Amino acid sequence: METHPPDLKALMQRFGRSFLDADKAGLQSCVTSDFEWHLHAGPDAPHGRVVHGVDGMVEVIRWRQANWLDVRYQDVGYTYTESLVVQTFRIIGADQHGSRFDCRGVDLYQIQDGRLARKDSFWKHII
Repeated sequence: METHPPDLKALMQRFGRSFLDADKAGLQSCVTSDFEWHLHAGPDAPHGRVVHGVDGMVEVIRWRQANWLDVRYQDVGYTYTESLVVQTFRIIGADQHGSRFDCRGVDLYQIQDGRLARKDSFWKHII
């Protein structure tokens, strides 16, 4: 049985909806003013690409929406503590070059003052 602080479950539900829609106002209600997203890949080794704030996050989300095809999330699960949310998932789709991807992912969300302060993403490629 999954246990979690109720406020964190509600926070993650709001964040998830806002993330998928690239909803700037919704995201701002969920994250700290100095929010960082450490993506699964990018030039900033070993951290992947790092974007800051809601504007940086929305830029990445909109780029993905415009360039990735047939993206599906499956097997999404959460584990909650007072200061950390662990999200596991599977993501399937095609990148901007048409290459298929199928990955198992883990996102670690650091909680600060009831908001998300950092999203650290890790992907393990199946194909």
